[in-house]
Amino acid sequence: MQPEDMEQALYQEPTADNIQDFIRVLEDHRRTCEHEQKYVEAEMAKNRIAELKHQDYNRRYEELIFNQTQQREECEQAHIKQYQEFNQQWDEDLLQTQQEDAQALGALEDRHTQEIE
Repeated sequence: MQPEDMEQALYQEPTADNIQDFIRVLEDHRRTCEHEQKYVEAEMAKNRIAELKHQDYNRRYEELIFNQTQQREECEQAHIKQYQEFNQQWDEDLLQTQQEDAQALGALEDRHTQEIE
């Protein structure tokens, strides 16, 4: 393990893409320190690992919540669109039925008028 990797893992903030690499480097360093009986340094690495795992968990959790919220909003929008399309089709069908009924009523009135005459 390179000393630069160790310093980066201990003191720099990882990104979402490389956090697992940071944790892996720190785990290796912690095991090395324990083997060399550097328990204070091993404890620091262990604490940093726990901190990074917590950060990664929080990031993943927030990402999950964001994705679920986005999916729910998309579903709601699709439902609203489907509802509007249904109402539009219903209105068109109702108007057509009313027109057909009016024509049929007019034809019936004409027929009755002709039969009376």
